[in-house]
Amino acid sequence: PAKPQIFVMSNERRGSIEINIINGAGEVELKENEVFRRKHGEEEWIKIAAGLGENARYDDCAVVSEEEYEYKARAIGVSLGYQDSDVSGIAKVKIRHTQLANTADFTQYIELIYNPKRTRNFSFEEELVHFAGRKKPVVERGEQEDANMMLSFIVRDHEDLEKLIDLIKQRETILLRDG
Repeated sequence: PAKPQIFVMSNERRGSIEINIINGAGEVELKENEVFRRKHGEEEWIKIAAGLGENARYDDCAVVSEEEYEYKARAIGVSLGYQDSDVSGIAKVKIRHTQLANTADFTQYIELIYNPKRTRNFSFEEELVHFAGRKKPVVERGEQEDANMMLSFIVRDHEDLEKLIDLIKQRETILLRDG
């Protein structure tokens, strides 16, 4: 296949990086495109997408806020030969608010605004034990520890509230992202 071109653009609202692959006409028919990502300054490439069609678009929603990334595309021909694109320019995003997304479909997400009300609880497994010959009980602690934190968020409007309820009702694994 022909050497692909790759273009990246940060989507600050979504907290993702949009990747566009342009495939030219080559001597061998294109089978698929793959996308690889690495942190800027590192050597190791990680495959983040495969099975993409010709002139594909891919949204990388698994990026860390304020981290710099580079991308490359790989065009694989039906003969299983391949061509890699040049390395993209550096791309990064800043996630401004907290996002909850369905891990099976990152397009289903809700943006929440942090409200600085928080409570934190910590407890041990414990029991008051009364012994003969003692006036007051003794506390015996087990190995179990419990810790939880409750955070408060603001949902922008009724539509976002409905999206949040739908996301919860899906009973899927939910990804929490924040800056």
